[in-house]
Amino acid sequence: MTDLMDYSLPRKPVIGLIGGIGAGKSTVAERLVELGAAVIDADRTGHEVLREPAVIERLTDTFGRDILGEDGQIDRSKLGLLVFSNQERRQKLESIVHPVMFERFVEKVKNSLHDQSCPVVVLDAAILLEVGWAGICDRIIFVDASREVRLERLRQNRGWDEAELDRREAAQWPIDKKRSRADVVIDNGTSREACRAQVDRLFEEWTQTR
Repeated sequence: MTDLMDYSLPRKPVIGLIGGIGAGKSTVAERLVELGAAVIDADRTGHEVLREPAVIERLTDTFGRDILGEDGQIDRSKLGLLVFSNQERRQKLESIVHPVMFERFVEKVKNSLHDQSCPVVVLDAAILLEVGWAGICDRIIFVDASREVRLERLRQNRGWDEAELDRREAAQWPIDKKRSRADVVIDNGTSREACRAQVDRLFEEWTQTR
């Protein structure tokens, strides 16, 4: 694990949580919270970062003030429409936002390492591998389910069709590549109970070997 090489910190596992789109990563994160893990949500952190004045200033300097809402905050819908259909713009956005997000992750992980009530720290980040955030993790967990299962869930829960899933997946590494980089694969292609049982076994293993 890099970027947290402070040997005065208590040692406990820092787990990176990734998965296929629609595989049910949130189900795993929810169970980990119930078991006592500190789960750091990358999406939530990203939303927090977009409210920081320095980030707002850099984004408006780069993309113009049309990305702001009436309250002067970043309108994520407007920003998304502007950048996610254009690779160059998306890369500019990521170059501004991702380094700040990483600083927040390191800060949150360190705070969790000092929290005696928390036996495990989890970084829940879909693009953990793609953007190089895995360096602060001891292990990577990949949540898996077949494409058919994932697509059906996305249709029911988000109203996506196959074309939308294809578009979203095109912005991430291929599933097989991500799965191959993981230390453990959790099968969430059947029942919620079976998935939670796998999480329970892993959590017991992590906490017994501390």
